[in-house]
Amino acid sequence: MPRCKILSYAFAMIPLKKWQDFLIRHHMERCPECQNGLATVEDVRGIIIPESQCQEIATSWDGFQAKLKKGEREEPHLYSSRWRWAYAMAGLVVLAAAAILVIKTPPFHKAQLEERLIGHFRINYIRIENKPAQAYVYQPQDSNMIIVWAQKNIRGE
Repeated sequence: MPRCKILSYAFAMIPLKKWQDFLIRHHMERCPECQNGLATVEDVRGIIIPESQCQEIATSWDGFQAKLKKGEREEPHLYSSRWRWAYAMAGLVVLAAAAILVIKTPPFHKAQLEERLIGHFRINYIRIENKPAQAYVYQPQDSNMIIVWAQKNIRGE
């Protein structure tokens, strides 16, 4: 399924443990297709070490501390290559959204429209059924035509 591929890609690219936990609990545990890719209990039994064969906790902790002192971290840090890639992608998305917004938004020059309308005509008041009405004035670009639309006030003023 495309959704499973997207979610597994999101799982791999965003190294936040809370995010990955959320994906595992809300999708991968419930999706039969994703569960087919997981290891079975029989596959995992060969990897698990029985308690009797485990070393003492103190020696394991000493080895972990030695790794930390060497600078080997278990968690990815905020400036790792994965994070840089994520930051770059987020920046590109923001730039693309800003570019689309700038390109798609037509320039509106209200001052130019008002300058063109000055001297053409003036509306003193508009009434519909002897009540004040709302007037809308529209002039298409590059046209001498002016459209005036009158509408009853909704509030009944």
